[in-house]
Amino acid sequence: MDSEYYADGLARMVRCMTISEKGKIAGSAFYEMKAVMMSLFPSVFSTLEYLDFSGSMMLKWKGRDSSSPVMLMAHQDVVEAGDGWSHAPFGGEVADGRVWGRGSLDTKCSLYAIFQAAEELISKNFVPARDVYITSSCDEEIGGTGAHTIADYLKERGIRFSLILDEGGCLKRNLIPDCNSLFAAIGCGEKGSATLRLTARSIGGHAANASSDNPVLRLAKFISYLDTGSVLGSFRSPTAEEMQRRIAAFTGRSPENADDGVSVSYTMVHGSDSPSKVPEEAYVIINARFPDVYTPETLCAKIASLASDYGIEVVLESGRKASPVSSYESESFKFLERIVAKVYPEAITVPFILGGGTDSRNYSEVSDDIYRFLPMIVDPDQQRRVHGIDENITVERLGELVSFFRTLISEL
Repeated sequence: MDSEYYADGLARMVRCMTISEKGKIAGSAFYEMKAVMMSLFPSVFSTLEYLDFSGSMMLKWKGRDSSSPVMLMAHQDVVEAGDGWSHAPFGGEVADGRVWGRGSLDTKCSLYAIFQAAEELISKNFVPARDVYITSSCDEEIGGTGAHTIADYLKERGIRFSLILDEGGCLKRNLIPDCNSLFAAIGCGEKGSATLRLTARSIGGHAANASSDNPVLRLAKFISYLDTGSVLGSFRSPTAEEMQRRIAAFTGRSPENADDGVSVSYTMVHGSDSPSKVPEEAYVIINARFPDVYTPETLCAKIASLASDYGIEVVLESGRKASPVSSYESESFKFLERIVAKVYPEAITVPFILGGGTDSRNYSEVSDDIYRFLPMIVDPDQQRRVHGIDENITVERLGELVSFFRTLISEL
C-alpha cells in the first residue's frame, strides 16, 4: 500500500461528522463511519470478533496465546469545528501533502492506522502471538461512558492486559528549546483534573465610584498571584526524574518544566452586564491539572485557603483524580522502546506524565501497564491545531503510523 492510498482512506473517515455531544447517544454519523471502515477493512471485520457498545466498539483478534492480551485504543469522536478553516473541517481534503479536517490528528489517524495495519497483516494470513483487542469509544471528547462500559465488560470476564496503548505523547523535536533531537515521549500516567469556580462578591454600585472592593479587581489580583499555578507547589515524580535523566544523558542538557507540578488555565469569566455598573458578583472558571499529591478536593481546599485573603469563594465544580502511573521499567515499556527504535531509529524514548485526559484511565483495573503515545512525529504547528482550526496530518507521517502498528503487532 502507498501513502496516497492511506490518505484517501483516512480522508473518508474524516468526512464522517462524528461529533460527540453531552446527553446524546452516538448519532448516525458514527454508524456511517463504521460502514466506511467496513468497506476499508473487510478482512478485519470478517476475522475479528466485533462487539458494539452503543456506538463504542471492541474487536478481538484471536492470537496463538490468550494469557497476556494487548489492547490498542483510539476514539472515534471529535470536537466541533468552527469557522475560519482553509479546508472544510469535514471535507476530508488531501492537499499539499496533508489530510485536512477535524479528527485527522485527534484521533482518527490512529484509528485508521491500527485497522489498516491489521488489514495488511490478515491479508498475509498472519496470526498474532497474543490476543489483540482494538477498542474505540464514541464519547472520549466529552468524558463519556463508552470506555468505562467496555472496561467493566472486560473486568467482569477476568481479562487482564499485559499492555494497553492509547493516545498521549508523540514523537517531537521541540521537547527542549533549540534542540533538534527526536524524542518519543510516552505517557506513563495522567494528571488529575479539576474545574473550579472562583467567585467574588460586593454590594455593587455605580462605576463612577471606584473601590478596591470591586469583585473584578479582587479576582484580577488573585489571578495575578495564582498565575499558572506554580505557587501550588513544585513536585518531582520518579517518572519526571527519569525523563530528565534520559534527556540529559543524550543531550547534556536538562529540560525545562520537567516537574509534575500544578498547571492552571483560565477558561470562563463573567462580571457585570452593564459597562457602567460594578457587579454584585463576578466569577472566573479555572481548569487545573495536578499530580497525585493532590485530589480534586484537596486542591480546591488549597486554592480556597489562598483565595480567602482576597475575599474569594472557591467551589469545586467537577474533577477526577490522577491516574495510577505505569512503570517505565516494565517489560511492556521496554517493548514499546524496541518498536520505536525499529520504526524511528534516531528517536530517544522518554517517559512522562500526561497533562490531558484519555480514555485509558478507565482501564486501570484491567492492566498495570497502560501507556499513552501517538507513535508519529508531530510538529509544533500541528499540535496547536488539535481542537483548533486547520487540524491536519502529513501523508508521509500517516504511512509511518501504519508501519508502527504493523511492526508492533508483528513483534508481540
